[in-house]
Amino acid sequence: MNVSQFAEKLAMKASVSKAMAKRMLKAIGEVILENNEEGESFPLTYFGAFKVRKKNCSIANRKDFKVITFTRYTSFKRRLQED
Repeated sequence: MNVSQFAEKLAMKASVSKAMAKRMLKAIGEVILENNEEGESFPLTYFGAFKVRKKNCSIANRKDFKVITFTRYTSFKRRLQED
């Protein structure tokens, strides 16, 4: 599933236009990134939590970089396994 397909399904579930759903997805992504720049965990109820952490680069003369990690909540994991 790509972003466009996801936005279409989200639009149907939320009774909004596909364009509005795409704007909502973009806004959610921006909020997650802004919040995680502060080094805090960003939990999404029923899904899991996003967190930014620093990763050391193993290649010489390269800067360390940040990675975003996602930890699923067990309730979400169980629902995935039910299907």
